[in-house]
Amino acid sequence: MAEGRRMRRCLAAALGAALWASGAPAQEAAAPPRQKLEERLISALSDEEITIQTLYAGSELLVFGAVERNRFITERDGELDIAIRIRGPTEPLVVWRKERRFGIWVNGERARFPDAPRYYAVASTRPLSEMLSAAQRMGVQLTDLEPVKLVDARGEPADPQSFQRAALRWMEQRRIYRLEPEGVNLRGETLFSARFALPPNIVSGEYDVHIVMARNGRYLEASRHLMPVRLSGFEQALARAARERPLLYGIGCVLAAIAMGWTASEIFRRIRR
Repeated sequence: MAEGRRMRRCLAAALGAALWASGAPAQEAAAPPRQKLEERLISALSDEEITIQTLYAGSELLVFGAVERNRFITERDGELDIAIRIRGPTEPLVVWRKERRFGIWVNGERARFPDAPRYYAVASTRPLSEMLSAAQRMGVQLTDLEPVKLVDARGEPADPQSFQRAALRWMEQRRIYRLEPEGVNLRGETLFSARFALPPNIVSGEYDVHIVMARNGRYLEASRHLMPVRLSGFEQALARAARERPLLYGIGCVLAAIAMGWTASEIFRRIRR
């Protein structure tokens, strides 16, 4: 009896070990293989952070990178395209239309852009309409400035496109809006670079740098960087005072204006003597 029990236990242990050994490879074979991208986007910025000081007169940002591949590219794969978009902080923007009433030019109809970027630039290897379809551009946020909602006291304007064009002209005049359809330099379908001019009137905040890679009209991959723009020195102190102590900041501005006016009057008075 004892020997029979011992034999049964040995057989059960051997059977369990055999089942475990045969099941291990089966589980490994059932696991899906890890997919590896045929082309991978690698990008970087010349400046990870920009500091605005008293004598800040603008700067230049270089966006560059490379495309890493695990296979050879043939003519059948089509043309490689790179698009780079830089979007700054947003704030509401109101555009008024001048109207002549009773011989006087006054503000008439208006359009309100709730999320107008304070800086918006797009550079690409070729026009975005040729690089990606409208649906794909919307999916990867590579659209031009568009009004989220146009608000007016008497209802929506009759011609919202004219207000959008006026907003873009206003941004272009201040060098905070830029479209460069051939602004990306692509070398050997591997290395790419683009230069962006940052004007002196840029505001502080987080700037979103979005890089998109496409081939033959098909979106492949994207890369993203957040570049902070910060005030430094006297400008930072003024911004902090205006934000944390608005009453004292306002009183200080009034006193400074009075002091400057009195100083200018004294200078002119002595010159006349």
